[in-house]
Amino acid sequence: MKQVNNESIAIYETHDYSLFKKLNGNRDIDKNHLEKIIKSMEKKYLPIPIIVNEKFEIIDGQHRIESCKKLKYPINYVVINDCRLDDVKLLNSNSKQWSLKDYLNAYCKTKNKTYIQVKKFINEYGFSIVDSLTMLSNTKSNQGIDQIKFKQGIYEIKDINKAREIAEKMLEVKPYFDRYKTRSFFLAMSELFHNKNYNHKKFIQKLSAYPTKLRCCSNKYDYLKNIEDIFNFNQKKKIRLF
Repeated sequence: MKQVNNESIAIYETHDYSLFKKLNGNRDIDKNHLEKIIKSMEKKYLPIPIIVNEKFEIIDGQHRIESCKKLKYPINYVVINDCRLDDVKLLNSNSKQWSLKDYLNAYCKTKNKTYIQVKKFINEYGFSIVDSLTMLSNTKSNQGIDQIKFKQGIYEIKDINKAREIAEKMLEVKPYFDRYKTRSFFLAMSELFHNKNYNHKKFIQKLSAYPTKLRCCSNKYDYLKNIEDIFNFNQKKKIRLF
């Protein structure tokens, strides 16, 4: 390897790709993003340095490394000591933002038991991370504070058994409505699960008898009205659900 300059931060260049290691907890390679960088480099190669720590763990630039490896280009890099996962998140907050999935995978890689449990719940029931957090937090809708805590790595599951109960109830709708996972429908059902006047067994019975009455709606409130109509269909005494 050779030192490219002698300024305050030294930039090095190498073809030895084996030097570099993935930082445990860093997000996975985005294949689409990687392809964009490769195409860009094929048009014009700009030797933008990556950042590594003293262990040669990649702090910033893992997509650039993979692109250079594929194209057999040299890698320019700088070494900054004592950089860790939190520094990766800080750097990325000013570029390509981390998604909730990125945070989930990162904390799972660091063996965080809560996040492993969240991921297991998502894989088991197939709902989005946002809706899964709503269920796991036992709230009507996703609270902004939950997402903040989730990104900070301090999220806590309130009641896993209650979350499973709600997820199972949502799955009972699946045979009659293929859009049961949409955000608006989930929010409507989530609100009903917290309504003492709502009886899910009764709703499923009505839905099984009149499946075509559940329509695709554009928002939560239209779904609530639609569900209430189904719930009260052929009943003399109407029950208000919202």
